[in-house]
Amino acid sequence: MSQSFKFNKAERLKNHHLLSALFTSGKSFSAYPLRVVYIPIQEKGQFPAQFSLSVPKKKFRLAVDRNRLRRQVREAYRLHKHLLYEDLTSKGQRIALMVMYVAKEEKSYKDIEQAMKRIIKGLKKAVD
Repeated sequence: MSQSFKFNKAERLKNHHLLSALFTSGKSFSAYPLRVVYIPIQEKGQFPAQFSLSVPKKKFRLAVDRNRLRRQVREAYRLHKHLLYEDLTSKGQRIALMVMYVAKEEKSYKDIEQAMKRIIKGLKKAVD
């Protein structure tokens, strides 16, 4: 089995209709320091999940800090998304998800990675 650890442009969630639907009718749960909002989608696509990310400017005033956290969360997702993709592909489902960084202070990459693993496990249970 060949798995790609790339994060392609087509995997990014940029559709305004999907983003608004995500916040009006999406389900959510937390794995501190992250929170995820997700919604099943019907449209056909190249990837089983579309991913978006948010780090609040109110809590992290400096762009350098927000960008570092974004890179860390994106990296954790990139390395562990194959677990979610296998599950979604076998069930023939697709989801749109947005991950939000909710902690008030910067956490270590290890904490972020563990939270991302918990989120992926939770998403796998939620799509059953």
